[in-house]
Amino acid sequence: MALFSQNLPQVLVNEIFSYNPLHRVCMKEVMVDLLLDHHKWNMAPVFNELMIQECDNEYCDELMIKNGEESQCALIFGKRYHFCCENCAGQGEWNIRYDYRKAMRS
Repeated sequence: MALFSQNLPQVLVNEIFSYNPLHRVCMKEVMVDLLLDHHKWNMAPVFNELMIQECDNEYCDELMIKNGEESQCALIFGKRYHFCCENCAGQGEWNIRYDYRKAMRS
């Protein structure tokens, strides 16, 4: 803080420290809604494509949020796979490794 106040005018330092840093965390959901609702282009399909995907288990068609709290992530052969649950993660990882081994045999 001493370095901060040496380089900037005191009025500006007071203004900076008057903001609550937790405000960003609380307002994140509101800002995302504003961005999606009032953007000059309709970006909702783009954001949905980036955030929502199918489970990488070939026998599961569940839609999930990529990197969500309930999703499972596994790094297999240098590629990141996303699964909807722990059961799909185990089965999906086994299937991916099995298909890779099968492809290497021929």
